[in-house]
Amino acid sequence: MKSLALYIDKWYIVGAVNTDGITRLVNLPNREDRIWLYFYEDVANDEISYGKGFQSKFRNNEPHYYGDVFSLITQSSAQYTMFKRSQPMKGIFRSSKIFDDLRKDMDEDGDITTYISFSKDISLASRLLFIEELKEERFVVQESVARICHLALEYAAKKSNYTEDGYYLVLNACNENLHYALYQKTDDLFNREKEDVLEGLGTDVRSRALIENVVDYINEREYLLKTKEERESEYLRMNQFVDDWLVKLASARSYIPVELTNVTLSRDPFKNYPVPVKKSKIDERTDKIVKDIINVIVRFVKDAGVSHEQIKGILFLGNTFTNIQFKKELRSYYNLDDCKMVSYKDSDLSSLVSAYTFIDCSQFSAAQNVMRGNAEAELRRIKIAEEEAAAMKRAKEEADAKAAIEKEATEAERKFKDAMDMGFDAEREHDYDKMEEFFNIALTLRPDDEEAKQKHEEALRKKAELSVQQNHYKDKIQQAKAAYDENDYETAKFKAEEALSFMSDSKEALRIKEDSIRRIKSQKELERYLNRADLFIAQKAYSEAIQELQKAKLLDVDYKDIIERETRIKKEQQATNSRVEELSNQLNSALNEGRYDDAITTCNELIDVDFTNSRKWSARISDINITKERAVEDRKRWEKLVRDIDSAQWEDDWSRIITLCKEALDIKNDPVIRTKLEKAEAKFKTENELKMLDQTIAEIKDLILGSHFADAEKKLASLRRMNLDPSREAKVRDLNSLIFTKVDEAEQPKDPQGNPHPKPKKDPFDWDFGTPRFKPKRAKPATKPQKQKSNDEFFDSAIKANKPLEKKSVSKPSGKITNDDFNF
Repeated sequence: MKSLALYIDKWYIVGAVNTDGITRLVNLPNREDRIWLYFYEDVANDEISYGKGFQSKFRNNEPHYYGDVFSLITQSSAQYTMFKRSQPMKGIFRSSKIFDDLRKDMDEDGDITTYISFSKDISLASRLLFIEELKEERFVVQESVARICHLALEYAAKKSNYTEDGYYLVLNACNENLHYALYQKTDDLFNREKEDVLEGLGTDVRSRALIENVVDYINEREYLLKTKEERESEYLRMNQFVDDWLVKLASARSYIPVELTNVTLSRDPFKNYPVPVKKSKIDERTDKIVKDIINVIVRFVKDAGVSHEQIKGILFLGNTFTNIQFKKELRSYYNLDDCKMVSYKDSDLSSLVSAYTFIDCSQFSAAQNVMRGNAEAELRRIKIAEEEAAAMKRAKEEADAKAAIEKEATEAERKFKDAMDMGFDAEREHDYDKMEEFFNIALTLRPDDEEAKQKHEEALRKKAELSVQQNHYKDKIQQAKAAYDENDYETAKFKAEEALSFMSDSKEALRIKEDSIRRIKSQKELERYLNRADLFIAQKAYSEAIQELQKAKLLDVDYKDIIERETRIKKEQQATNSRVEELSNQLNSALNEGRYDDAITTCNELIDVDFTNSRKWSARISDINITKERAVEDRKRWEKLVRDIDSAQWEDDWSRIITLCKEALDIKNDPVIRTKLEKAEAKFKTENELKMLDQTIAEIKDLILGSHFADAEKKLASLRRMNLDPSREAKVRDLNSLIFTKVDEAEQPKDPQGNPHPKPKKDPFDWDFGTPRFKPKRAKPATKPQKQKSNDEFFDSAIKANKPLEKKSVSKPSGKITNDDFNF
């Protein structure tokens, strides 16, 4: 025996075919896993198609795409188009051939036994209409009141040992809303005790967290979504993109933002927004959403008066609960084994709805009657509400039409009054064209009004009289303008007066008359300014000439003689400036080359050419004379410095040479003097270095005499590293010998009177000069002293050659040693 089981959700229908206890999913022509309730209205081909591919178009509010049809089928105003006619929305299932595809898969021509489970989100009225549509297509509905949660519990009781009496918590996330219910099992029956819903939280919580972040980011800047309903609708639309976003986010680092590009809102799907997202923030938001959901559900159970121990199992419906955090959080409240926390995915819905086939359906008989009665009552309420709305709409339209008529009459009265007022205003202003126009409008609005007729006729008569006067006026005003343009101000004044005789209020004629009188009076004043300007131009006093022309402009800015003189001044100024620049360059060249007489001659020429700046050039001549005298003095001083430098060179007085060369270079940067300065500085530096070397040798000698052998050796070592001339290298070797002698003398035993005992002779080279302190190696009795390598080249050469040194080379001087012995 075959039967069909359907789970009806807001957005899809899951179908299962049961054949003798064996259940399989319905096979659809479009090869989708369920019947997605997104429809496309192909008006051109008179076809209705269904499928998930139309979801994005529907979410973007594009025309001819439908979704959420169960909320529309109860509305008589909701319709789709088929065969060029509007059809009620409940027929869209038949038009899209959903019933035909189900029957084809069932391979049944007759009645089909059908079991249905509706989502809680579908209204009772919508359920009743859908069942009636099924009956018309010969789908015999056996049961339709069992919730999918109830069927899932029955299925779990059979498959997962939900056999213990007690309370069972069911979380259903088969669509965007999270439904949760508390069932009590007694006598093998599940009774729903309490239920509630969290809207918008039925989707995957991580997807929800990411979508909320994206939408909130855009809305904070654009403020397009103003209500919670608008935001929830946008969250649903974003579900079609969230999988790609999650893949991109999975490979990102926690605190480094990832930019999601080409994000759009349904309000403006053609505008793209870039949205930065941090993985760490999404993780935190996901965790918070889960905890908030669990807190609500735990409080829901507590408010039902059910203790934690009474909960015997928790059942999860939907892919949302693949997130293990739900079980982890609930386990902290309810002490349940994993086997008591059962999860079913969306792919299991076909098996769950087939639970009708093995449960006792008689338990739903009472609920079936109640559901039908409530559904019919709801349909009646909807119909009454629609009729009331239609009646209110008709009443409003009638009231609006009556108000429009009244408003039109009032508006006509107002327009008539306004037209009359404007006609009277035009008459006062002698604008007879407007007067005739406004009174004609008044006659149009009220043809029988005597006053409007009279004023209209009067306006026509005055227009005719005015037309004759205007023709004469036009002739005279044109003649006045022509004379004015030709600067014939006497004729212009006369013709303007004639024009005013025909139109006394003509502003143009009055302007020409008054301006002509003003120009006639100012003609003599203008000629006086021009004559003075000519005099200044002849004197090359261009600034004064320009001032006179500016005064003339106040009388007539367009007078051509003024423009001609300005052009002449500009040309002469350019020529003068060019000559001044040329002479200035000659002056600078002469000064740079020291040709002061030529410079003075050039300044005299500048006085003649640049007359306005003659004082400047006269002052420049005085400066040049002073410079000339100073140059003579510097030349004499230079010659004396050169002689003194040559004299100091003969005396090798390098310090004096340096001083004299620097003084000479302050006068003139001469390469020969600079070379002498560099040579003198090098010689002076060398002399100082030699003095410092001699001073160092003297300091070493003082350190040796003062028995400061270690300090003496340090300074002596620095001298050995220097490249010394032969005489100073010999002094360094003598200092080495002196150190040996003084150290040996310091180590020699002395008698109580302080006189030195005779000491056995030893090798004078048995010293280690490389150590910080000089500790002579004492020779053991009867042991031959070992030879030690010295830092001195003289001693090293002897040791390397393995030649014994003669004792006389290191013998101590006879007699008492004095300071004169160390004066090398």
